[in-house]
Amino acid sequence: MSLKSLSSISIECMLSSVDRHLQADGCIYEMSSAGRQVRNPGFLKSGDLVQVRLWLPKEEKDVFIHLAEVRWVKNEWVSIDCLTMSPTQKDRIRQYSERELARPVPIHHNEIVVRA
Repeated sequence: MSLKSLSSISIECMLSSVDRHLQADGCIYEMSSAGRQVRNPGFLKSGDLVQVRLWLPKEEKDVFIHLAEVRWVKNEWVSIDCLTMSPTQKDRIRQYSERELARPVPIHHNEIVVRA
């Protein structure tokens, strides 16, 4: 995928649960000269590069991940590997999970599974 295509696809989602991985509910957007359009998961394929904006419930600031790779797509589910998740972002997600969900986040990997 070209850099132009990369900057035009984003996933905006809200963290919904933590289990073996982070799980979120959200939407896939494609930016074009015609404006922002909602896309279904079938629009993506394994290997696509996207940007991710992950919102944590009850928090005002999102976690913006500049570069993530689509691992797989199945029905309404998309698994993404966050390639540029910083230690600060991981700590923020971990602290939120421990505080609000009363369970630790498996931060050893950077996978988010999104229902879109």
